[in-house]
Amino acid sequence: MIDELKQEIKRSKLKNTGDLHRRNPKLYEKIRKTHVQGAIYYHAEFGNKKRSYMHWPDSWIIKEVGNYSCMTDLKYKNCTLHREVKGRMLENEIMLSWPHFCLNWKVGISGLPYRSYGELVVGNWLTHEKFLHNYDFPILCNNKGRSRRADFYLPSEKLILEIEQSRHSGQKRGSRRLAYEKRSEKKYKEYRASGYDFLCIDSDKYYDSGDFKAMNFCRDIRAMFMEKRIELPKIPDPRVLLRTINNEDKKYLIKASDEEVLNYLSIKLKINGIAELQNKHSPVNKLLSARKDGGYQVREKMKKRSIDRRSQKNIIHHRRKRNEYAHIDIAMDIVKENGISTQKEWFEWSKNNRVLMGSDLIKILI
Repeated sequence: MIDELKQEIKRSKLKNTGDLHRRNPKLYEKIRKTHVQGAIYYHAEFGNKKRSYMHWPDSWIIKEVGNYSCMTDLKYKNCTLHREVKGRMLENEIMLSWPHFCLNWKVGISGLPYRSYGELVVGNWLTHEKFLHNYDFPILCNNKGRSRRADFYLPSEKLILEIEQSRHSGQKRGSRRLAYEKRSEKKYKEYRASGYDFLCIDSDKYYDSGDFKAMNFCRDIRAMFMEKRIELPKIPDPRVLLRTINNEDKKYLIKASDEEVLNYLSIKLKINGIAELQNKHSPVNKLLSARKDGGYQVREKMKKRSIDRRSQKNIIHHRRKRNEYAHIDIAMDIVKENGISTQKEWFEWSKNNRVLMGSDLIKILI
């Protein structure tokens, strides 16, 4: 019906609503009763062609928002529409209709989800030029066998590239930035202690009013590598660097069942706990909030899985410990046979008979 009214307005060849009211009152009344006359007039290129979003239904607002890349882009390029979205609280519906609106989670030409424009640009650059690299690669550090995840690892050059997020502006941007700076320093300290060579670049200074200066970013990275006498491939067109593919996985995270989402998070995204989800995958965590229950059930089940996994590890650990020591009855026999009456004597005997302790002691005495 609305499309028919648009066509009628165009066929009438009238200039404004005053002419429409005088010359075709029936059509004017029909449009008024739809309660979206502002949107009809705008799309029919009628009158002064000024957008009046207050008369638009939610479905039209959501459709119009799809022409922008993210909420930041919408805010800078169409603040009126941005205010309308915020006023009607349509953020979740927009994320469901336009998955690319999920901030900081961008799927590059490699099919991998990146957390920032800096990572997206580097990933697209190296993938497009077929330069061997690993993204979010686990690096084993000399810290009790713990591994750190490097943003990019170039195996042919044995070099790590870290994309930072303005770690030197912590005083201006709150406690989260300060915590980020501390984590980064700790990570780099472990890299140095383990003998890994690495480079860092701050990506925040390449943002400009919602846009990302991809070419400048890549040129600076290339210059950093040239200082180490490493030549990176040529830099492709900016459209290639910033290209994202349609990612149905984002809709899946919102619509799928709790168990399916849990399996997806653990198997495909390799998120093994609620702390890792909240601290390292905030875009995914934000996306879960668009579910009907706000992602509550998924997070609670993830917590339970983590607890069960820790419990299982503790059971295995206690079994191993129990197998390493003799049974209490065997220990009592040793005390009686050797006339041990104090704890000090027991420690002395244990020290002198260390070979017999544990499973060997059980075998010998049995």
